[in-house]
Amino acid sequence: MKFCCDKFEEGIKRDKRSSPNIRIVRFLSHNDKNLEQFRLSEKITFSFRVKELGPYRFYITIGYTKFSLSEPSFFIDFCPFCGTSLHNFYREDGLANEVEGETF
Repeated sequence: MKFCCDKFEEGIKRDKRSSPNIRIVRFLSHNDKNLEQFRLSEKITFSFRVKELGPYRFYITIGYTKFSLSEPSFFIDFCPFCGTSLHNFYREDGLANEVEGETF
């Protein structure tokens, strides 16, 4: 099965401008300590370990024209419909909606 459930598949296939939608984002960059850091604003930066989570992040967004970490969104680890661990289930490059360096 390519998707953990039918409702998650529907959320991923929605147009990114529709609201709400689910995005699988693949990050390619990381530093020497396997930490990724993203600056949301001058005062807000967050970090997470690449080895623990892998290269994919999962977001529920309210619609956008170009992906950005500063857009309103929810970072999720589990499918909101069936409860599947998204980091364990999604390991294929072809499923990403957005790829760092290509689409943002």
